[in-house]
Amino acid sequence: GLCRNPAMDPSELDEAAIRFARGDFAGAEQALHQALDRSSARGESAQDLWLTLFDLYRATGQSERFDVLALDFARTFSRSAPLWLAMPAPAPVLPAPGPRRCDAAWTSPSMLLPSSVRALCRSLDQTPSPWVLDWSRLTAIEPTAVSLLTEGLGAMAQRPGLWVFEGSEALHALLLRQTPLGDPGASPAWWRLRLALLRLQGQAEAFEQVALDYCVTYEVSPASWCAPLATYTEALVAPPDRAPDPLSPGMQPGAQTPPQTPHPVAALCGHIEGDAMPWLAPLESLLRPGEPLLIDCSQLVRMDFAAASTVLNWVAGLQAQGHAVVWGQLQRLVAAFFRVLGIHEYARIVLRSG
Repeated sequence: GLCRNPAMDPSELDEAAIRFARGDFAGAEQALHQALDRSSARGESAQDLWLTLFDLYRATGQSERFDVLALDFARTFSRSAPLWLAMPAPAPVLPAPGPRRCDAAWTSPSMLLPSSVRALCRSLDQTPSPWVLDWSRLTAIEPTAVSLLTEGLGAMAQRPGLWVFEGSEALHALLLRQTPLGDPGASPAWWRLRLALLRLQGQAEAFEQVALDYCVTYEVSPASWCAPLATYTEALVAPPDRAPDPLSPGMQPGAQTPPQTPHPVAALCGHIEGDAMPWLAPLESLLRPGEPLLIDCSQLVRMDFAAASTVLNWVAGLQAQGHAVVWGQLQRLVAAFFRVLGIHEYARIVLRSG
């Protein structure tokens, strides 16, 4: 239907984007280097090739090659090179297509009991990534369940794949009430649970601050920060100050300046393969009449053909219903692949600024 044949006369950048989408990272790198070797220009089009290669090295975790390229870039263009940004590890986080993806969702009861935590852990062992956990109903945790949940969150952090939390503010608010600063009478188990949650969510700075508060309260240092193996994202709305800048470089020419009021912002991250609807369907709850849906893609590494084709049909359907979609802070290989498939005809694409 809507999907074009991406193999028809691709440009140099398109060829690299197609290879990258297929998971041929070495082939994508080779195509970009060949394009750079053939290009003697130093204008904007040449810089696009360099910036795309920077994005490739970020996406594949090649920091040493990134640093070498940065030196060459600075000498060639007499300007500072982009900064290194860590991206989610290149491992697929979506299961093979199938209806059982919907079964991965779990909703917390208002009172979390030990039996609830054990049931959650058993269900997660039997379902593939992404794992969707909804905490919005949570109001209390039985004290005997605190250590079990701490252990469970620790195991989640060590499990590669995507964790999607809905309503996590309810869990954070509960833990904040249970960990008063300077009150050694409160159980330290609540503090350890709070630290385990921050670790899973990858919030290193917040973790260190809470660890310092723990040390002040109990005069004992907690376990130190350890980066999680898992990838984490919020399913619903990100804070307005994390929204993609709608005026950042890469906006398509002629695009109108959006209203200056905050918009709901969704986020996608990691490697998305196969049917992308488990990612996309929850975003529809953020649609507002007359307002664009902003999707933060700063941590989106790659989409394969099947996932991007799902996106194409999804955005085309939303446009037909009168909804505008903005893909914000896309890395250049994904943006080029979106253009190859024609997604830019149905949604606005904003490139990563650096």
